[in-house]
Amino acid sequence: MRWQVRAVSPSHRPLADLLSEQVDSLSESHQTAESLLLEQAKLTPVTRRLATAPGIGPIRAALLVAIVVTPARFRTTRQFWSYTGLAIVTRSTSDWTRDKVTKSWARKPTVQTPGLNRNRQPDLKAIFKGAATTVIQQMPSHPPHQDFQRMTEAGIKPNLAKLTLARRIAATTLAMWEHQEDYDPSKARCQFAGPWGHPFAGSWGHGNGLNNRVGGCLEMASASTG
Repeated sequence: MRWQVRAVSPSHRPLADLLSEQVDSLSESHQTAESLLLEQAKLTPVTRRLATAPGIGPIRAALLVAIVVTPARFRTTRQFWSYTGLAIVTRSTSDWTRDKVTKSWARKPTVQTPGLNRNRQPDLKAIFKGAATTVIQQMPSHPPHQDFQRMTEAGIKPNLAKLTLARRIAATTLAMWEHQEDYDPSKARCQFAGPWGHPFAGSWGHGNGLNNRVGGCLEMASASTG
């Protein structure tokens, strides 16, 4: 289907038609590539398994497997969060000042700003933030969406609640992959508790304890989504 170009002068019409043809060609190539990716994803057991996670689906699962390759690369969920760019870190500036009299340097009290780590794998971060967006916008009856609603009703900012949801999906997906199990809402169900409405760990988990493996809590209520 050719794109309808409006209000184009006759002198610019040939160029507009050329650009329209390029867009049509790219759209067809995109659809073909997506179909091939879906076909290959259906042939891989691990991709089919990860596709059952909330908001992941076959496309994101195939990209996830292609990037991560094996969950054995990560000993804890915190390492996986750091790799995906969903780890909570603090930053500060002007930590040291120079005394005008003695000319010596001394550390001064500074306000540390919480945020997400910047040394990340951007495609993985997009996968899990996109999965959280899918759960929020398209899965109203799903338990994670209900947890998101409870967090926002408790006063948590929507962007921070979305970050919590993305971290939970990442931790759950990693645990599913390592345990070779399909998604089970009863195992991934988080309890809504804490003064900030932090959702703490459910039954998914291993390694350094349940809260470390599956805990999707904000850790810092003012953390940035990055």
